Amino acid sequence: MGTCPHTLNRDSLTQRVKTAWRVPYSSGNVLLARMGSLCIMTGNVKFNQSGGNNYSKASETLPAGYRPTEGNTMIGRFTYDGGQFNLLSQPSGEVTMLGNPGSAYACTSAAWFTNDPMPA
Repeated sequence: MGTCPHTLNRDSLTQRVKTAWRVPYSSGNVLLARMGSLCIMTGNVKFNQSGGNNYSKASETLPAGYRPTEGNTMIGRFTYDGGQFNLLSQPSGEVTMLGNPGSAYACTSAAWFTNDPMPA
């Protein structure tokens, strides 16, 4: 009996990793999880300040292993009463901000695909 070719080099959902990631304008972290090529960001944070962002670059970047396959991929939409703060990312990990964090408590949940190697 040989090995079935469809089981070789497959992207298995049983391989999972996770890490904390600090959100721009916050001292709080959200969870970045990876299962196969699927990345998920979930969590809630308290933003430390307000300020309008119109395609502003964040100093934070997505870590290797969680970077999206396409440019301007939505990686976070933080919503709160009266507004929202959105994060987009490039395959390089560069993060762009849209909206106003509003010094608010806000939650997010987002998912995207990556071609990055699985982080250790």
